[in-house]
Amino acid sequence: MNTKKQFMESQDFQSSGTEAVADNQEAHNTMADYFFTDGPAIKGIIVALAEGLYGFRCNS
Repeated sequence: MNTKKQFMESQDFQSSGTEAVADNQEAHNTMADYFFTDGPAIKGIIVALAEGLYGFRCNS
């Protein structure tokens, strides 16, 4: 088993992280569009985020 340092310095870990970010760029851009427009969807997104984060905080 790798140490934490070995795991963090792994080239596989870095490339996997880069790939995950690149694969989700479109989703990120879509969410950014919601946040920077004045559409009705932003209220629902904020409520869902608040409920999810509050529930995570209270259950951890």
